[in-house]
Amino acid sequence: LRQIIATYLDESKTSLLDVKLIENTDISSGGNVGKVTITKYASAEISGQGEGVITYSGPIDKEVITTTLFDLRGNALAQDITRYYFDNESQGFLFSEAQVITNDSYDFHDKTYHSIIRNYSDIGLTAFVDMQDIRYILYDRFGNVLEQTLDTYTSFDVDINNLVDHKRITNDYTDIVAQRRGNATITTVTKYNSLTEAITTEIEKTVTTTTLFDTRGYAVDQTQDIYVVDRLEDSPTEKLATQRLIHNDNIDNRGDAHTQTITTLVTDHTGLESTLEVITYQVFTNREFDSRRNIENQLVLTYSDASASKILLDAQEIRSLGFHSSGVALRQIIATYLDESKTSLLD
Repeated sequence: LRQIIATYLDESKTSLLDVKLIENTDISSGGNVGKVTITKYASAEISGQGEGVITYSGPIDKEVITTTLFDLRGNALAQDITRYYFDNESQGFLFSEAQVITNDSYDFHDKTYHSIIRNYSDIGLTAFVDMQDIRYILYDRFGNVLEQTLDTYTSFDVDINNLVDHKRITNDYTDIVAQRRGNATITTVTKYNSLTEAITTEIEKTVTTTTLFDTRGYAVDQTQDIYVVDRLEDSPTEKLATQRLIHNDNIDNRGDAHTQTITTLVTDHTGLESTLEVITYQVFTNREFDSRRNIENQLVLTYSDASASKILLDAQEIRSLGFHSSGVALRQIIATYLDESKTSLLD
């Protein structure tokens, strides 16, 4: 009925990731759990030289999963998920988001090929936000999605008149170690304003290529190319708009990079790769992550370029509290300075 799980990033149990208190209720005679409440904590102590009782403190967030329909193998066909984050000021949990998820039947590998997710902005499921219609077209044997489509609507059901966008996402895996971790070599996300995929309906395309993995299968060097369809010409043309060169360093055992550099380049009016020029060079110090790999404490230094004579444009200390399932922070505090020593506050 209750479990306490402390997760560490190292075998010596010195680097704690989080502690989960899992409470299972409404359990059927077949073992299906109707309601699961998962509360995460930041601190833990284990008695008996690390083998005894786990005590915990510092609540982070809470997730309540209610499943109302299962298939014969216990896979969830219909469930509600409500998420909360802990607010230090009020010393209580605040509502984050709610979702109602419907999965079609599963295959013999327990993989579903169609899901409907309805998002709400209130705990009572009355303030509807949007609906996502997700089709998983192809999986690999490790359970990674090779190809999928994601359609977002502002309507409760599928209605082409209320389509926000249609995305086709493909993942290519060439590194077997990275593939086992779910890290693709090339990810392509193409966004359209119609269910018909054509250059006339395309909005943009983002291609993320990992050129170097470490021995554990985590991305070290990546290139992200963003193509935008130029509709000012006689015929719509896909042009390279922005390129980001990403280098990840000080990567922990979970794959979180505690240091990153990102070089951003843009093209001229032609959109040709040969015209790319650096506009910013950023150094990220990612100090703290939550259990979902969202960054909670971060320093960002933005420079004019990556040269030895680069000019600091600003320094930002960012604190994020509570995250939406999309990864967007619910609350942020950003202090911007004009100098790296943080003595001259801008705002």
